[in-house]
Amino acid sequence: LVCVPDIVLTCGSSEDPINTGTPLVTDNCGIFTLSYKDNATQGSCSLGFEKQIVRTWIASDQYGNKVSCQQLIT
Repeated sequence: LVCVPDIVLTCGSSEDPINTGTPLVTDNCGIFTLSYKDNATQGSCSLGFEKQIVRTWIASDQYGNKVSCQQLIT
């Protein structure tokens, strides 16, 4: 699992992976799944508070092997 770099978005930008990046996954054991979980702080562009998201990417294969990495989205 090669995680994508941290990223800073402009206010109002999409936080979807298509906009923030997706990790590179290679697996010698066959089929894998890639998922993520976000842990976000509250923020408001209009009030000048940054929102931060710690996105934890999780890759797992059909044999139960798992690996994860984190990406910071501001």
